This record gives sequence, structure tokens and C-alpha cells, in this order.
Amino acid sequence: MQSATRLQAIQIPAGTYAVGDPCQLLNDPDFDELVAANPDTLNHTLDRGLTLTLLPVAGGDGWLGDDQGGQYAIDTGHIAVVPLTDPVPLQVVEAAARGVVQLYTFRSEVLVASAGKLIKVGGVTITRQR
Repeated sequence: MQSATRLQAIQIPAGTYAVGDPCQLLNDPDFDELVAANPDTLNHTLDRGLTLTLLPVAGGDGWLGDDQGGQYAIDTGHIAVVPLTDPVPLQVVEAAARGVVQLYTFRSEVLVASAGKLIKVGGVTITRQR
């Protein structure tokens, strides 16, 4: 008997977001703080005030791809949706240049959801690739 797929979803405000593995998107102190947080909550607010969304990836580490040609290297078994600040942190710029995270701008509030092997970030569908 297959187990039921757990749906996790949350609305995020309009804005520009980096989407990818949190270890690619956060500096070391922020990443360490996130690791120590409750992994069952979708929204995490770090001590410095940054609120991000964190979703588990079915199947753990590996490569994910989206329906717009983007790729995501997953090393922590999670995908993060992190609002971008100005200036954009260097680690985000470098990860985007390597093609392991993606940047998206949403003009209105969007749904971020995970259901088994499928992740939705606004109109972007992310799934396991290889």
C-alpha cells in the first residue's frame, strides 16, 4: 500500500526570489541557524529578519529541473525560496552563474507548494531530473 502524499503549501508575497538548495543561498551563519530550526515549518525567520520558505525534496539529494529549463543542485534534501535583497548576496550570484539555483520575479502573491515529487513555486513546476 502506498502512503498518502503530504501536501505542504504557503503563499509568498510578490517580489524577486532565489530558488535552490539553502546551502547555496545562505551565508554560513544563516545556514547554521536554519539547520538548528524546526524542519517541519515551511516559513523560517532568521535572527537577522530574513523570512524564507523551506520545502523537503522527495528522494533527498540530487538534481531537480523545472518546466522553464532551470536546474537545481540539491545537497541538503531541501529547496529554499529566499527573497532577494539589494545588493544580491555574492553566494547567490555565484550559484546562479553556475546554474545550480534560479531567480524568479513574481508580480503578485504566489503559492509555493510541495506534494511528493512535485514542487510548485508560482507558475514554475520543479521535479526530480536525474
